[in-house]
Amino acid sequence: MAFFHIDRHRSKEVAQNIFGEKFDGVLIADGYAAYNGVNPEARQSCLAHLIRKAKEVKKEIMLRQEQFHDPWAIDFCDQIVALFKEACTIAKRVNSCHSQWQKAGEYKRKLYRQLKAI
Repeated sequence: MAFFHIDRHRSKEVAQNIFGEKFDGVLIADGYAAYNGVNPEARQSCLAHLIRKAKEVKKEIMLRQEQFHDPWAIDFCDQIVALFKEACTIAKRVNSCHSQWQKAGEYKRKLYRQLKAI
């Protein structure tokens, strides 16, 4: 479920008013500090933000002189982007078709194996 709330303020009090101090679910959000006022059972960074951050890190590496380009770091960023894009694609597939829910555990194991390999 996605929830959007427009408020004059961007404080932790606004987040607490929406979710409560002890949110009983998984909070998927960007790194905005106001969410630190909500203590969810589980927290996950938005994959789109993680993809963007990995691309930014790679861009920063590439701005350095070529002798300082770390091929392992560049490869890590590329692999993270690919993995998280695949995770987003799988999520769309699973959410669009009820029969795909049966494969969710298989997809999860595959993504974890890929993450461990990285």
